[in-house]
Amino acid sequence: MKKNLQKLNHCERILEIEVSPEEIYPIEEEVYQDIQRIAVLPGFRRGKAPLELVKKNYAKEAESEILKRSISKFLQEAIVSEDLVPIENPQVYEVNWEKGKPLSFKARFEVRPDFRLKPYKEMKIKKRKIEVKEEEIDKVLDGLKEKYAELVTVEGRSVKEGDFILCDYKSFVEKKVVEDRENVWLSLEEKMNVEGFAEKLYGANIGETKKFNLKIPPDVSDKEMAGKEVEIEVKIKEIKEKHFPELNDEFAKMVGNFNTLAELREGIRKDLFSLKEVQLRKDMEAQILDNLLNLNKFSVPVSLIERFKENYIKRLKEGLRKKGLGEEEIEKVKGEIEKKAEEYAERDVRIFFILEKIAEKENIKVSDEEVENHIRKLAEEWKEDFEKVKKSFIEKNLWEELRLELREERVLDFLLKNVQVIEEE
Repeated sequence: MKKNLQKLNHCERILEIEVSPEEIYPIEEEVYQDIQRIAVLPGFRRGKAPLELVKKNYAKEAESEILKRSISKFLQEAIVSEDLVPIENPQVYEVNWEKGKPLSFKARFEVRPDFRLKPYKEMKIKKRKIEVKEEEIDKVLDGLKEKYAELVTVEGRSVKEGDFILCDYKSFVEKKVVEDRENVWLSLEEKMNVEGFAEKLYGANIGETKKFNLKIPPDVSDKEMAGKEVEIEVKIKEIKEKHFPELNDEFAKMVGNFNTLAELREGIRKDLFSLKEVQLRKDMEAQILDNLLNLNKFSVPVSLIERFKENYIKRLKEGLRKKGLGEEEIEKVKGEIEKKAEEYAERDVRIFFILEKIAEKENIKVSDEEVENHIRKLAEEWKEDFEKVKKSFIEKNLWEELRLELREERVLDFLLKNVQVIEEE
């Protein structure tokens, strides 16, 4: 067999292969013998016809199988001898063969990119100082006050901003009723409503019915009202307002395991600090990855980009569905989704190969036992049976995926400890 390997770029290869008739002969004999075992010819029982008669009567069928087996065998041998590992099945083309003559063909395929890793321990990243401001603690406390606020019925006054009202509610589009609900509670906080809705009810009294028209934005989820002029009718039946708890030691005891308001503030400070530590690590990791991408420029397998892209598209669409978008709306932004997915995909494929190369160089590995221990922790967090979770990971082919994720975490841990970190004031 003669072979010639062409390197088109970091990851694309073409193998040109030529095989002599002598090398193909054993495959021919093997094919005809396989056919002989099942051949049915006049005057002979199945599998008992002479080989020469089989060759004469089944030549056309045999040639197709001989060609298929020859390409498979010699392509595999060439790939192994060149120490190559195709990412996808090779594309075979320019096949030339006649019985008794040499076979020649080409195979194009992608392999893991072949690139020289640039020095990475010299890279510099910034580490900002973490601090928690008193205003941030106050903001959390405001949220807690909101959470523990009570709704109290009020009498002797009209509706005002921030109230909650019990009402009968009707809406009409072109005189047709599209909503008719009784005894519903509505929040009159402006952020909770279509712009202008709450103001129309300010000043109304219990027992009063307010009628008004409102232009509904085109992006609301209710298609029957989106972008239309809607006539609204609201009968006020009860008014409630929020009563917020006082910020004192009793409040601290109510919201958690704290004895004083000072202890609660300190607990919030620690929680915010921990959250900022997590974000700081993410920021530093992002700096490392950006540096690695800028240092290492190389082509990546198109087939892998497509695979990553498909996964991203599924995730982005699912995210939009969870936000309430319908299939028609998602279809309108299909081009934008695909563009964003392709950008993410190419970046992530390059990052994958760079971190893999660093892992090999620094001998960073994750054992089966470590993967299993991680799954055990996940099972505990999910409050599920460990063996059941483990079996699920294996059946869904997620075991190796988890190993790669854990290895990536370790590589980033290693880099965070070994690159040059500049502390910011």
